[in-house]
Amino acid sequence: MANQDQGIAKLSKEKKALDEQLKKTQEDLAAEEDKVKNLNKIKQKLESQCDDLEDSLEREKKAKADVEKAKRKVESDLKQTQEVVDDLEKIKRDLEDNVKRSVLQLVFCILMHVKGMQWSFLFHNLIIQANVI
Repeated sequence: MANQDQGIAKLSKEKKALDEQLKKTQEDLAAEEDKVKNLNKIKQKLESQCDDLEDSLEREKKAKADVEKAKRKVESDLKQTQEVVDDLEKIKRDLEDNVKRSVLQLVFCILMHVKGMQWSFLFHNLIIQANVI
């Protein structure tokens, strides 16, 4: 009977050790399950942020494309406007040259009537040499 008591005591001791080990394992499992639950929440939050960032990136790409398109249009408009300005400046120079030529011709005509042919001829030659008429 002493052997049986020793066997029972040994089994009781082993059972107690196994119960403690089971309790510790269950506590560890619960802690790991809490960690998994927390990590899943963090994962969902990060996935949501990632989706938001991807949406934001797409909006930014579209905005950039719109800005680039507007920039090309403005550059095209600027080029056309500059061409018009250049044309108007040429017309202005041509008109100024025409006005100068007309004034000189008018002066020439006045001199012909006022001073006689000799002055008119000299003035006409000066105009021709200056390449005004």
